[in-house]
Amino acid sequence: MATKYSTVANEPIKDILDRTHNRHITELSTDFYGGDQRAIPVAEHFGGRPITSLDYIERIAGLTASEEGGKTTFRLSASASQDALPDADPWLRLLAGETYSWRHESFTSDASGQGSKFKDNPIRLIPTPPYPIVIEITNTRDPAETVIAAKEKYHTGGCYAKAVKIRMSAEKEILIDLIEERTTLGKLVSLLIRFHYYPGTGSASIREVMEGRTDRIKEFYCRLWFGYEKVPLGGGRDQCSDGGCTQVTGQEIDDFVHVVGDNGEAFVERPRKAVYVPMDFAIAVGRELSSKLFSQDN
Repeated sequence: MATKYSTVANEPIKDILDRTHNRHITELSTDFYGGDQRAIPVAEHFGGRPITSLDYIERIAGLTASEEGGKTTFRLSASASQDALPDADPWLRLLAGETYSWRHESFTSDASGQGSKFKDNPIRLIPTPPYPIVIEITNTRDPAETVIAAKEKYHTGGCYAKAVKIRMSAEKEILIDLIEERTTLGKLVSLLIRFHYYPGTGSASIREVMEGRTDRIKEFYCRLWFGYEKVPLGGGRDQCSDGGCTQVTGQEIDDFVHVVGDNGEAFVERPRKAVYVPMDFAIAVGRELSSKLFSQDN
């Protein structure tokens, strides 16, 4: 920077650079917009992939789309073969919509932040479709109110059930609920994953919220495996826990092997041979003991 433009003694370098920066902006707005600040377009975020019109997205086999009452529904046919699964790129661009928003960035950004690291964007993996699948997007024209729900058929067949729910919170966080119905008590449980949305950044504008992440994962699996309404988190990794005492008989092992269809000779009683316990049986016996592992400091 030329010293002849320095007119103030001991001026901080920040003030000098800010003055240069602001003058540059003023000159650009004058040259391109006649100095009218209202004529300058507003961008949702910097960087990211360009918007692709849905008319130019290649047709996805087995896909039907409908729109009614502010809700758009994409349905992949149950009769389509597994070999006809749509390619990830056109499918995700379809879900991303035609406007720049958190929704577009969630499904098109290749990378996301996780603590001090960058990694592949995990949100892009969530709606990867098995057949059949239904995607419902409500309030498509208002990103702040948009809710994306992925539905799959219950594993027991029958009606569709919500498996994923994605929305934006009032605190500008992208909230994702991963919902599972195959639980110990037969009740739905969900795992909440949170992402910050920083539209002002040029890349990786979505970053996972790490605060409380481990506890949320523990609570999810504790409800999934053990059916606890109130998750017994607490204690330290050096704390001893009494898991109780369980007696295992050869008949119980034999009954278990018969039920699961394990025909290994090592698990069957034979003269002068030791009977080994299948790992699956050990997991079943250790179920209550393993619940003690869900402590906050582990």
